[in-house]
Amino acid sequence: MISRIALISTFVVAGSAFAQDSPDRNPEQNNDGTQTYWCGNNMQWDIQEAIDDANPGDTIVIRGGDYVNSLSINTPNLTIRPFVTAAGGWEVVNLWNPTQGPENQNGWAIYMGEDTENTYIGMPRQFRQLPSGFITPTVIVPGEYTAAAGTAAIEADTVTGECFTFWSRSVDNTGVMSVNGRGTFENCTFTSQLGFGGGAM
Repeated sequence: MISRIALISTFVVAGSAFAQDSPDRNPEQNNDGTQTYWCGNNMQWDIQEAIDDANPGDTIVIRGGDYVNSLSINTPNLTIRPFVTAAGGWEVVNLWNPTQGPENQNGWAIYMGEDTENTYIGMPRQFRQLPSGFITPTVIVPGEYTAAAGTAAIEADTVTGECFTFWSRSVDNTGVMSVNGRGTFENCTFTSQLGFGGGAM
């Protein structure tokens, strides 16, 4: 069966001519039937809540900031990326593993479970094939929901800067834990602080 290429934008922007602090709808329904969630940094959605609510094919956008979380992902075909600024760059997002509290025992900043086939973290793939058979090119409007009406979309691989930095901050912990190497991480940095812990496992 020949897949159809749907020349549609993966991301939808509100039609306001003025910048705004939050999207009119969150999640936003995309033209291809998927949804985009904006989360973190005082948004409506906590990052883990957005991950848990999302369905295969959806996109989760994390606003810039430093996050101390122990995130768990077990959904296939997700895209998780930073927000794209009006200047066409990725917002800076640092994800740190917790060193105190109940999540400290998890030992990771982000965990990729068994059911994360075709899930992309960081730079989105150039094209996405949905379960319906549609192949959608990945384009993003700079500024996203803050963009003025008529702002042209750009291809994801032209966005400048680095997507995510994953930090491991303590002995025996790791920034990223992936079961059987599931998921794809692109344009991300994995690092340990002061030589302790590991970046990815």
